[in-house]
Amino acid sequence: MKRNLLQDHATTAMLTYFALFVFLVIVSWPSLKLTGHVISEPQGLNTTNTTLFSHIKTFGVIYNQDFNDTQTAWLAGRYDLRIGSLSMPFAYEVNPDLKVINYLNTQTINDARFGEGCWGCIEDFASEHGFDAESFFLHYMEDIQYVYNFPDSGYQSVSIPGWNPANDLDGDGWVNDTEYPIRPYPDASARHKNESRMASSWNVHWGMANIAYEGWQELAINDTIKNLELYDKAGTLLDGMVFSVPLMHYFSLNSTLEYYGEPIDGNFSYIDHKYDFIDLLRGRLESHFPTYKPLVANAEAAWYATTEPVNSQRLDQAFGWMLIENAYDYAAAGHYYDVMWPMLLMLKENADSGKTLLLMVNDRTATERGAVFSLSLYYILHSPNTYFGTKRDGTYNGSWFDAIAYDIGQPLDQDPYDWANGTDPSNASHTYHVIGREYENALVLVKMKPKRISDTGSSSATNHNLSRLYQPLYSDGTLGPAISSISLMNNEGAILIKTDLPLVTLIAPQDQLETNSTDITFLCNATGSVSISLYTNTTGTWAPENSTDTSLNHTIEDVPGGRFAWNCLAYNSYGDANYADTRYFTVNRCEEDWACTAWSGGSCGTRSCSCSCPDDSDCGTRPSESLDCPPQDSGGGGGGGGGGGGSFTPSPSQNVTAPQTTEPAILPLEEPVDIPEAVETQNLSLEYVIEETVIDVPQITGFAVSGSTLRPYALLAPFLLIMVLFALISFRVISVRKRTTPVNLQLKEYIVRLKAKGRTDEYISDILKQAGWEEEVIKRSLRQK
Repeated sequence: MKRNLLQDHATTAMLTYFALFVFLVIVSWPSLKLTGHVISEPQGLNTTNTTLFSHIKTFGVIYNQDFNDTQTAWLAGRYDLRIGSLSMPFAYEVNPDLKVINYLNTQTINDARFGEGCWGCIEDFASEHGFDAESFFLHYMEDIQYVYNFPDSGYQSVSIPGWNPANDLDGDGWVNDTEYPIRPYPDASARHKNESRMASSWNVHWGMANIAYEGWQELAINDTIKNLELYDKAGTLLDGMVFSVPLMHYFSLNSTLEYYGEPIDGNFSYIDHKYDFIDLLRGRLESHFPTYKPLVANAEAAWYATTEPVNSQRLDQAFGWMLIENAYDYAAAGHYYDVMWPMLLMLKENADSGKTLLLMVNDRTATERGAVFSLSLYYILHSPNTYFGTKRDGTYNGSWFDAIAYDIGQPLDQDPYDWANGTDPSNASHTYHVIGREYENALVLVKMKPKRISDTGSSSATNHNLSRLYQPLYSDGTLGPAISSISLMNNEGAILIKTDLPLVTLIAPQDQLETNSTDITFLCNATGSVSISLYTNTTGTWAPENSTDTSLNHTIEDVPGGRFAWNCLAYNSYGDANYADTRYFTVNRCEEDWACTAWSGGSCGTRSCSCSCPDDSDCGTRPSESLDCPPQDSGGGGGGGGGGGGSFTPSPSQNVTAPQTTEPAILPLEEPVDIPEAVETQNLSLEYVIEETVIDVPQITGFAVSGSTLRPYALLAPFLLIMVLFALISFRVISVRKRTTPVNLQLKEYIVRLKAKGRTDEYISDILKQAGWEEEVIKRSLRQK
């Protein structure tokens, strides 16, 4: 009857939890179904992620996948983030922390298909889903003459025929020979609608996409999800998503069939269609993926600064990440102080407030001056949310240069400042500005041309004295000779490495030292310093322990056990600080590990008894192996010896006093008691109950988050997991109550200690039998985990 009653309780508990689960599903389903995965405002990259370089985060742009393993390893070893394809998963083997951003071209449809690799050919996709394939493109309403870039022959003027549906008099989809001479709109000469596709200015073979068309949106969303799932890509770059009003005039969008005659201004509907698509795409991604997959906008720096207010506002709201192309160009059409500098400051403010900025150079790193200027300007704007990027320019290594990897440390100034200014020698009506920012190991300078028309040649050069010696950093990562002054032209930068930083040498203790000693002596020295301080975390906080001038010899006593770091920080007369590579050491506080397990020696009295006391930790605290036995029965336990600690054979018939040790002594086991057939749960070992209710949680949670096809059902996984846990725990705990095998905690502890020393069950059983324990109790205790 008792057994059946317990089973009834278990069944009742499971049914109760199941009913509660069904209730929660019914109540929660509407909101789950509608909202899916909801996130907060767009966010920047997690700046705690591991990066390849401690002073800079890097990214590169790749548009196609054609790299061998050697090239892939080169790329993965230099970039923290890649946009576009890369040989995967081999790249992750080289750089496990690599982030890959999916590429989506929102402007063009390549080769009459929706992207390289076909993405799902438009004709097939349209036929399968009931869309009109031609509506994926934009079309000119009337004939237009335009200049396009042909890949094989360069720029040429091309006439594009326009399509007016009114010319198709019989509505059969084309203007036949009868209709053509009498067409009501002779300025539209296209016979078929596809002849009038609006082409990309950089490649006449690429048609401009109609982003407002539902079919295009569905194809783009489906392709984006597919690519994000591939190798768990971090996000998607929406190339061409940001348009300024001048660019819309450039493409003559108001001459297209879709936007014919619409005034191009800040409220142009094409802008709304783009941001409506962004909202749609973001919602679908948030409901599909359990983690945030950011959308990255591609924006030219100048366009970003000059977009109409409504466009700029929606731009800031739509994207947590922004790719800024041509951010560091130094050519005549590039940066000039009076307009571009405020824009660059705006970018830095965005990055400081959390927006992730990918600041990219295109082809301006081909010269020494261009490379150093671009990197200098990046350091002027650097924050934890900025990436320095290079573009692939015909070769796999693109515009990379080795100065990027040179460690200049972290910025000492939060914001750049006006380091120098004056009259531009090439134009007395212009005022030049040299922007500066100091880093731990360098001074970074950028001199922007004052205005668009300002000269950038040698006539604009100005000389400036430096407060100390520096070595200029070249684009190949090498350093020039030490200088005390510098000449800078307009749109020229300099990264000046401090030459007289203190040189710190750590002497003792050696790196990764392990010792039993609790008194540690630290030795270090530094050249070119006026003070040096020891830093450790032996107290739990990284803090200075002692300070002297150019060398240090300091002992810390009674260091606790554990692994600790240490270093020496030195300052020179300029107030510059430097340190060596941090070292580590480990203090092992000896833990006694000995046991006296077998006393012997015949009848005691005046004779001595011997014992076996192996000292596994070699702490030197075990008792003597030869002790005088007090008068007692030959079957009794022995007494403690001098200066040690350990474990003793438990005695069910008498108490044994353990010697004092540095650890809490092990208490004697209680005398055995009559064990009833059923024992209350509270009398069982708590550890035993927990062991009996272990559930393989990773398998359950893996079901909840694996695979996109489980959604929206996967959203219910947390409720299901909780209910299953409650039901199984209740069932197992009730089941435990049926067990009649109690566990004596002290006896169990004794057995565990002997097994840890390699003693066999037979050995332990013989000792316990001699001590008076019942054989059945011993067997049950040995069976316990």
